[in-house]
Order: sequence, then C-alpha cells, then structure tokens
Amino acid sequence: MDTGATDNFLLIDDADRLGIAYEKGQGRLKTINSESIPIHGVDHNVLVKLGEWEGLINFSVITMDDHPVILGINFLDKEGVLLKPNSNTICLDKEGEFHAVHL
Repeated sequence: MDTGATDNFLLIDDADRLGIAYEKGQGRLKTINSESIPIHGVDHNVLVKLGEWEGLINFSVITMDDHPVILGINFLDKEGVLLKPNSNTICLDKEGEFHAVHL
C-alpha cells in the first residue's frame, strides 16, 4: 500500500509472467527525487485476490526497483480499506463483510 501514490502500479516483469494483457502506453511517470520512467501500458479490471477478498483493479504497468505492485489511494478509497499499520494488516470491505489481510 502506498498512501502517497494515486494510482495502482504493477511491475512489467510480473505483468508479463502472469500473462496480463495490458494495452501499450505512451505516457511517463515522474516521482519525487527520481527520473521520469515510461508507462509500458495499462490494464483495466485485473482480477486480484487478497486473502478472502477479490476484486477488479486497474493497473499501470511500469518498471520499478523496489516493489512488484503498488496499490494507491484510489484503490484504498474505492474499496473502503482500513489500514492497521501496527499489525501490518489491511481490512477490505466486500459487500459489508470485512476481510483482514496480513501484508
């Protein structure tokens, strides 16, 4: 989880390995204190399972050094995610039922 990131990002190597059919992109991404990097593509409605929770998430496919996937603030807000940093856990709301996922 990255509460400083707006969107969701997936490492290009993992997208290729998982057979995710992303649409080729032309944009670039600039983060604080780094060079801009190309956005290799975008995939909409990727089925993701986190513990017992599952849902569809949109991802921008990029090259990253430090994380294979980043779920940004748009995901956290849309899914009503509760963060529990003291236990490294998130709680996801699915149809009124919360599912805890240890990260």
